[in-house]
Amino acid sequence: MNSLHTNYRLMTGLLLLSFVVLGTLGYRSFERWQTSETFAARARSIDSNVSQQLALAGEERVNERVLDQWQRNGVLIAHDLEGLAVFGREAEIIDARRQLDWSNEIFALLRQAASPPAAAMFRASLGTVMQNLDGWSTGIYQDAVEQRREAMNQAFVLLALSAAIIALLLIVTGMYLRRHVLRPLRAMVAHIEAYGSGQRTERVPKLGVVELDALATTFNRTADQLDASMVSRDDLEQEVVERVRAEEETRLANQELKRSQAQVIQMEKLSALGTLVGGVAHEVNNPLMGIHGYLAYAIGALEPGRPREMLERAVGEVERVARIVKNMLVYARMQPAAADQHCDPARVIADTLALIEGEMRQADVVFDVRLPPLAPRLRCTADALQQVLLNLLLNACHACKESPAPHRVTVTLVELPERSRAVLSIADNGPGVPDAIKARIFDPFFTTRSTGSGTGLGLAVSRQLIDNAGGQLTQADALGGGAVFLIELGVFLVEG
Repeated sequence: MNSLHTNYRLMTGLLLLSFVVLGTLGYRSFERWQTSETFAARARSIDSNVSQQLALAGEERVNERVLDQWQRNGVLIAHDLEGLAVFGREAEIIDARRQLDWSNEIFALLRQAASPPAAAMFRASLGTVMQNLDGWSTGIYQDAVEQRREAMNQAFVLLALSAAIIALLLIVTGMYLRRHVLRPLRAMVAHIEAYGSGQRTERVPKLGVVELDALATTFNRTADQLDASMVSRDDLEQEVVERVRAEEETRLANQELKRSQAQVIQMEKLSALGTLVGGVAHEVNNPLMGIHGYLAYAIGALEPGRPREMLERAVGEVERVARIVKNMLVYARMQPAAADQHCDPARVIADTLALIEGEMRQADVVFDVRLPPLAPRLRCTADALQQVLLNLLLNACHACKESPAPHRVTVTLVELPERSRAVLSIADNGPGVPDAIKARIFDPFFTTRSTGSGTGLGLAVSRQLIDNAGGQLTQADALGGGAVFLIELGVFLVEG
């Protein structure tokens, strides 16, 4: 039976042994290459200096410059010959030193020659010695180059051999892992996945590897324990599902109860507020009308000028207060509409658009009215629907002013025959309603306009009017930006 641990130790030992052998051979090859490089450098220096000496030997006149160059080259050649002594070739180096000494002696005689014939004889002898030395230096340099080439070739061969051995070890390792690790692991995974998919009788067999067999034994024992503990699992799951369902139903019932309680509290608050508002508005309206009459009388008695303008502004403010009081009275006295009351929405829309024609031009708004050929009659009084449309259309014009042109407001009526209902929508391309205030826009006295330009009762009164008619008024975001208000009312079916 195979053991991954034993085979791992064996393969690791072989790999370390291969690295030691290859490292030793590589070090020796590198040492030989470095030695050949040093030898070649010495030989190249000797060959170069000997060539210079040979050129100096051919000089006709031996002056101070030639003497100085000859002595310098001689010192360099002697130094390089001592450096070559460590590479062997003792006999050749001794002979080269002897010839170098001869050349120095002949050069000294050449300097002391008293006659041209004697100088010519010494120069010929010196040329012969230097040619022999130059031939030797050229040969030894060529030998050095050949040794360096052999060292480099040996290093390349060793490198290729190392790469081949490492590749072979990797291939053998991969084949071993595939046969003795990957295949058994795949088989084990297949059995485990089969168990996980519901085949509870599935177990992992022996795989022929010590470590994997131990793992298979552990898994099989765990699977047996798990099967023993899952006898009543289905009953337990059913109980959990029923309990979760009961908790969810209880949570929804509590939410609905809280919502109903909040609605009752809100209705009680609105009822109390309506009673209070009605009393205050009634008490304020009478003196307000008196003030309005006095101001109108005073304006009629004054000539055009600054005092009259100030009184006219005061009349405007009184009229604005009167409108607020009127809306408060409408909000306080609203009663459910009669079941047989109905109106023509096309006529109401046309009348409302005629009322706000000036506001439309000021806001540069284009209205797009989309009604079916035979618009159904809606269960709502014409006055109530007109007041609601007036509030919504004026709000739309005001919102469009806060966004770049073009400004467009779309009024659409869609009938829902299956519910005997119809939806009248007013959509604008303004900035829309921010999420932070969506829950408060229908609250009484809530407004986003600046002080003095809004009462905060328009949407609250509109929703109350629609609720009294048995409908719903809601708000949503328009496609492409902006806001849309939806008026859902019942359809009045004309008999006959």
